[in-house]
Amino acid sequence: MCKAMEEWAEELREEGKSAGMKEGMKKGELRGMQKAKESTLKLVAKMSENGDTEYIARLMEPEVYRRMMDKYGME
Repeated sequence: MCKAMEEWAEELREEGKSAGMKEGMKKGELRGMQKAKESTLKLVAKMSENGDTEYIARLMEPEVYRRMMDKYGME
């Protein structure tokens, strides 16, 4: 194979590798978001069952979220 063809083939491999890495990162991010969503829904259900509903609206506060996750043995 001539040098120009080899360089072209290498560029294509690198582009493919880069595209594959981006796709993998996107899938991983989506998987992480889904896992966080499921975890939050489970936490809300446990909080509802145990009378901690007044804290549900405050779960966006990191301290409240962490305290409830710890209380219910999650994560």
